[in-house]
Amino acid sequence: MKKNDPKNKVVVISGGSSGIGYAIADNLLSKGAIVCLIARDETKLKNASELLRQKHQDSFVYFYACDVSNHDQLKVTVEKIIVDNKQIDWVINNAGIGETGRFESQPILVMQNVMNINYWGSVYLTLLTMPYLKKSNGAAIAFVSSIAGYVGLFGYTHYVPSKFAVTGLAECLRMEFKDYGIPVTIVYPPDTDTPMHEREKLNTLPECTALSANAKVVSADSVALKLIEGMEKGKYEVYCNGESKTIRILRGLMPKLFFNSVDGIVNKSRKKLLIKATN
Repeated sequence: MKKNDPKNKVVVISGGSSGIGYAIADNLLSKGAIVCLIARDETKLKNASELLRQKHQDSFVYFYACDVSNHDQLKVTVEKIIVDNKQIDWVINNAGIGETGRFESQPILVMQNVMNINYWGSVYLTLLTMPYLKKSNGAAIAFVSSIAGYVGLFGYTHYVPSKFAVTGLAECLRMEFKDYGIPVTIVYPPDTDTPMHEREKLNTLPECTALSANAKVVSADSVALKLIEGMEKGKYEVYCNGESKTIRILRGLMPKLFFNSVDGIVNKSRKKLLIKATN
């Protein structure tokens, strides 16, 4: 398959003001892409864009303050991108939020907000940019899912379903978009060194801490590089390390062993807490 070069491509990145989205923009600019960042916080977007312009002089960086879960607002934003750039070639659905907590403790509005941004934001951006992707010579679309997009985890009853939904959406579109010659790529990052991950650690549950204790935290830059390489090659599934792929295989082929393993980690963490509390 001929390599899909991002040079001179107009790339739309949701959630582009920090973390993985920012790293994707940084790496694409080094390859000569024209980058359009979307995020809710205009101040963060402006600061991120200025940093990118300083690093990549003579590059083209546009930013648009927008909530991807608001269809009408996003429609106006996509129209602005077309006015500014005349085309859209690559779309990277990266915007996402998450919290941890027991199912019964999660306010319904919080759970709905996570689904609205993580899933519906991807649906809306994909639908609204499709007419332009279909006209592009070298179009590509990507979704940033998570290990939580194929494994249910204690304390993530709002986040996991949203990422499962993103995975399902990408898998359906992988087949449908063949009609238009548009490759679909999905990346499954493990714990990644991002602002969201740092916030999560401050308010996580003991069981969540135990489950991630031995997991390797990867850099946002490494995830970005893996995703971009996958899009260039037209690859569908992208794993960021061997651990992530092993979990995927183990969960699929040996579910009983997988469940026994994660349940054992949770039970062990609770015993430690009980011993600590009684001393």
